[in-house]
Amino acid sequence: MGFLPLPEYSQIFYKVITLFLRIFQWIQLLSYIILMRSALYLKAYKYIPYLWV
Repeated sequence: MGFLPLPEYSQIFYKVITLFLRIFQWIQLLSYIILMRSALYLKAYKYIPYLWV
């Protein structure tokens, strides 16, 4: 009785994965914004394209 059926397990796993992906996207966006702001402060526009790998 204590066990969840497999579809519910996969659904929970899918929700956790999508949550982690969303958090990772937000972290990536925030780091990009911080990078752009620091680049504006340093006036290093010419270095921005080299940071995109």
